[in-house]
Amino acid sequence: MRLTVGPLSPNVYWRRRAVVLAGVLVFVLIIAYSCSGDDEPGKKPTANNPTTTGAPTETSTAQALPTITPNASDPTSGRPVTGGGGTGVTGEGANGETCTDTELLVTAAAENASVRQGVPVTFFIRIKNVSTRTCSRDVSAQAQELYLEQNSAKQWSSDTCSNASNAADVRRMQPNDSPLQFNVPWNGQGTAQGCTNRKLLNPGTYQLRARLGNIVSEPVTVTVNA
Repeated sequence: MRLTVGPLSPNVYWRRRAVVLAGVLVFVLIIAYSCSGDDEPGKKPTANNPTTTGAPTETSTAQALPTITPNASDPTSGRPVTGGGGTGVTGEGANGETCTDTELLVTAAAENASVRQGVPVTFFIRIKNVSTRTCSRDVSAQAQELYLEQNSAKQWSSDTCSNASNAADVRRMQPNDSPLQFNVPWNGQGTAQGCTNRKLLNPGTYQLRARLGNIVSEPVTVTVNA
């Protein structure tokens, strides 16, 4: 049986059939290869990285303490001049009824309980509302006093030899709020003998007291060493 048709030799027709068959085979291989791979060859999977959101920052607002206007002071006697702490409202005519003596606690304090003769030290007067209501009180230098006594006799007083202002300083104080605090620098000199040629207090034990109007604090012992 002859499988070739035409005037050419059978070899020519066999070669043509071989070329066509080879082309078909190549086409089939290409199709098969393209279908067997990944849709996107070489592409690696990517993990979903969660977006990190910073924690919100909490803003803390601190309430500033009121500024206490210093009163004029004689630097040699140390009239109460500097206020610190407390939240009393400043100003003459501050709201609130007047604090009675029993509604206030007045205390004295010393920077050092034992000092060397002639070495400056700071004394403090603290005023606190210990009642259950809001009230006002004049806490000016004119109303305050810090003093050292020995055998019940005053040896030094912040009121003596002072040119402090007589202006009122009325403060409104909340119940059990932080105490108002004023300080007095003391240079070691006494005032019992007047303001001229003042001398250093002799070594010994003294009692420091604070006063606001008629309110007098408990004594605090201060020792002056030679």
